[in-house]
Amino acid sequence: MERTRDFRESVLQSDVIIYDLMTNKFEEVDYVIKTLKTSKLDSQKTLILLSSVMTWVNTPPKEKKEGEEAEKPAETVEAKEEVEEVVEAKEEVVEKKEKSEKKSRRKHRDDYSDDDYNDEV
Repeated sequence: MERTRDFRESVLQSDVIIYDLMTNKFEEVDYVIKTLKTSKLDSQKTLILLSSVMTWVNTPPKEKKEGEEAEKPAETVEAKEEVEEVVEAKEEVVEKKEKSEKKSRRKHRDDYSDDDYNDEV
């Protein structure tokens, strides 16, 4: 990412800034946030960050605050395993859907084969 004056000015001129955390580089998003935090703004700005569960799965647990218990590593591992199970289940559903669609296309093709078409004409 090139940090040009034009880029900075376009960020500061925008009222709404949207970033997809899954496809944009962290450095660029970090630069935009720092630009907004350190600049004297004439109007309110809205920063929208798009993400998914997978964006946050590797986020380290919060540090222990006084009077609170820090998240236990086992809980983090369990949460990560749960996310992986959900992802695997989703992949299975997608795979089954693709197989079903393929079977349906094959059946449709067989139902309307060239031989049948020629018989009708």
